[in-house]
Amino acid sequence: MDKRHEVILQPFSEQAGNFWAEFPCPHCNETVRATSKVQRDLSCGGAGHRCNKCETYFALFRCPSCGQVAGFDDKEWETLSSPDGAECPNCKALLYRRKETWRPTLMSIVSYRPSLSPWTVSDIEQQYLLRVKRKCAPEDQKRIAARHHAVGVRMKSAKQSMEFLLKETWYSPVSFSNSPNHRPEDKIRTPFDHDFHDRTLGFINNLRSALDMLAQEITSIYLSNYRESEIELRTFAEKLSLNPNSIAPAVDAFKATDRFNYLNKLRNVLQHRRLPLTVTSGEFETKSLDAIRPVQVRSVASIQLPANPYDEPDDLPSLSGVDLFYFIKRTYADVEAHILNVYEKIEP
Repeated sequence: MDKRHEVILQPFSEQAGNFWAEFPCPHCNETVRATSKVQRDLSCGGAGHRCNKCETYFALFRCPSCGQVAGFDDKEWETLSSPDGAECPNCKALLYRRKETWRPTLMSIVSYRPSLSPWTVSDIEQQYLLRVKRKCAPEDQKRIAARHHAVGVRMKSAKQSMEFLLKETWYSPVSFSNSPNHRPEDKIRTPFDHDFHDRTLGFINNLRSALDMLAQEITSIYLSNYRESEIELRTFAEKLSLNPNSIAPAVDAFKATDRFNYLNKLRNVLQHRRLPLTVTSGEFETKSLDAIRPVQVRSVASIQLPANPYDEPDDLPSLSGVDLFYFIKRTYADVEAHILNVYEKIEP
C-alpha cells in the first residue's frame, strides 16, 4: 500500500507581513491572491482564499512528500478527508487530512422568552402593556408576556386566514359551456380546494384558541400559585371572583353572546367531525353562451354555515344558514373588540 501523508495547514510567515501568494484559478483563470491573515484563519477552522470571479475557495498547503505548495479547491479539500484521500498535483503522493471531531461551542444559560410587545395598533393595548410594565415585577412580566404573545400569534394567524378567504373569488365547481369539447384554461378556486379548507379551519381554530390564551393571560395577572392546566375559558372566571379588580363580568358577558356560542359550537364540530358547509351555485349568465366562440360560464359559489353547527349533515337545509364570509368578518371583529375591552379594564 502506498504511504499516505497527512496534510497540515501551515500559516504563511509572520515576518513577511501581509504576504501575497498569487495563482490562477483552475476554474476561471482569474488570479487568486492569498494573504497570511486568511491562511492563519484557515489553519484555525476559517474559510479559505476566495476567487473573486467564480466564488471558489482554496486551501494552500505544503506537500509533506515533495515540499511543493499545492492548492485545493473546496470540493477537493473535502476529498482529502475521505477514506481514499487525494493525490498531490505535483508528485502524486497520497495525501489525507484529519477532520476535527470537536470544537468549542457557544453556550448560554439564558432562557429567552417573548417580550411584552403589542400585536395590534390600538392605543388600548399600548396603555395596558405600559401598566403591566409599571406595576408588575420582572418575573411576573415574563409570565404575562408569554401568554400575551400567544394571544397575538393566534389573532394574527386568524386575520391572515380571513384576509386570504375574503380576497379570493370562490366559484361553484359546476360550469356551463356551449362546446362539449371546451376545457377551461385556468384552474378555478372552489370551496372544496385544500387552501379553502385549510384557511377556514385555521381561522376558526385560531380565533377560538385566542380566547383560551386570553384566559391564561388574565389569570397570570390576577392569580398566583396556579397551574396552567387548571385554567380554561369555560370556568376560569369563577377563580377571579374573589379579586376586587376582577374582570370576570366582562368575560362572562362575552361568553353569553350568540357570537361566542356559535364559534364554540363550530370549533367543536371541526375538532371532532367535519367542516359543516353548504355550497350552492349562484346565477349563471346563460345568455353568454349565445356565441360563436367557445364560452364557459361560471358561477360564484354561495357558501353557508348551518344555523346550528351540531346538526347532522343529512339534516342541513340547502338554502338556509349563516353566510360564511359575513360570519368570518363579524366574528373576528367581535373577538378582537372583546380582547381590547378586557385589556382596557385590566388593572394589574
